[in-house]
Amino acid sequence: MTALRDAIRQLHTVAGALPRMPDTPVHTGQASRRLEKWEASRMMSDPEVDAELLRRVRPADPESLSNRDVRQSLPPAWRWVDRSESSDAEWLTRLTLDAVKRQSRQIDRALVMTWLDLFPNEQGAEILAQAAGTAAERHDWPYRSAGREFQLWDRHEGALRVGKELLEATEPDTVLRRASLHAGVYSGNLVQSALESVCGVVADSKLVAAAGNCEHLLGLLERMGDAAVSTRTRPLLVRALLRPWIKAAPDNELRVRIQRFALKQYGDPRFDGSKWAQFFADLKALGYKQDTEALKTIVLQWLNRAAFEIFFKLIGQSTSDPIQWAAREEFWRHYLETNHIKRAYFMLGTDAERRARPHWQKLQEAGGYGLIDTGADPDHSAFLMEIGDIVIAEWTHSGSCCFWKPDAVHRPVFGLRRYDGGLMRNTDRMSGAAARQATKLGGDPLWIALAHTPQRLRTTRGWHAKFARQIRDWTSIRWTEAEW
Repeated sequence: MTALRDAIRQLHTVAGALPRMPDTPVHTGQASRRLEKWEASRMMSDPEVDAELLRRVRPADPESLSNRDVRQSLPPAWRWVDRSESSDAEWLTRLTLDAVKRQSRQIDRALVMTWLDLFPNEQGAEILAQAAGTAAERHDWPYRSAGREFQLWDRHEGALRVGKELLEATEPDTVLRRASLHAGVYSGNLVQSALESVCGVVADSKLVAAAGNCEHLLGLLERMGDAAVSTRTRPLLVRALLRPWIKAAPDNELRVRIQRFALKQYGDPRFDGSKWAQFFADLKALGYKQDTEALKTIVLQWLNRAAFEIFFKLIGQSTSDPIQWAAREEFWRHYLETNHIKRAYFMLGTDAERRARPHWQKLQEAGGYGLIDTGADPDHSAFLMEIGDIVIAEWTHSGSCCFWKPDAVHRPVFGLRRYDGGLMRNTDRMSGAAARQATKLGGDPLWIALAHTPQRLRTTRGWHAKFARQIRDWTSIRWTEAEW
């Protein structure tokens, strides 16, 4: 017996040293996900196969079809049959009602899955919704409990309830499984409709709830990935994230996350307005024309402010003349705070860029920057802004500030990666080109460079007055206090 007890103890020791299996084996989860994908693929449409099936069954009276034909015909019929044609709509209604009468579990399942997968909103959709609800209630299966929990047979309420659950969920697939939807499939009509519904909730958020709702929506989109963003939902998602901030800005971290998402969908409005024009057209078609300009203004103000704050902070940390730089920041901040800066961007010299690299994340918050790789001291940088219809380049160090009217020669373009400093400064190349253009046009130059002189004194505004008057003369934007 002693030998037996020793052997048992030895076995326990060996067993304790072996690695423990996880409570839920890894391969079980992988197999479950593969099964869900396979199940979803069964409902995928093959237009050629669907067309062949409908050509065969469409001429027949639905009551004469076999159970198999009815079950297989339901998804393609609701997907492809033209319900604007009265005869086709009547046949589809009869097919659906006959499917309910047959009281077949397999046909009932086809009714439910056709509704959940297609989630139609066109003529006659309520017939399919009622049929699916009846079919779901007949059996003790997940479709019945899911239908009751999420009101799935009511299109509006079902989408809203699924959407709200998704917004609060840490794992969207858990919600989809509860709703008897395909986990990992986010492009389906019901999920897209749920996202549309929740966009309305977030867009109408009061300020006290706006930050939390936007963070939840961004988190949901990050977990779902690009598959959640469709042509239908893209404008609504961007509107939902921006609209709560028309009158007040979010904290910096949330602003950057919203800004990053908006720019990913529609690009940077400072550089290319074509995608934002499409955004406006989409919102107008959806009935939100009144929001368009306000939403674009939000993004522009965020980007302009980020560019301004980051540029002046970076240069201020390395300048040899902090008093001079503070005076320039003070002057231009007035135009920023009064929302007269329509676009802002900055360019760094090659040496200045090297010093700025540790601040890479901050630079990205500003939407990027340009590089001055020729025509200027590598330590010098410039801040580019549009006020009214003129473009202004404010240079670091002792560089003059340059102003370009519309159609001026070598007027800088926003958003380039590389710039020639020789055409953005008060150089012989730039002044000569401006003079030749003026001669050709027979008028005054469309470009001017102003030095930061005289210095600002207690009894005079110095160069501030000169700059403010130049902006007033070329744009009619007044700053009376600075102009004297």
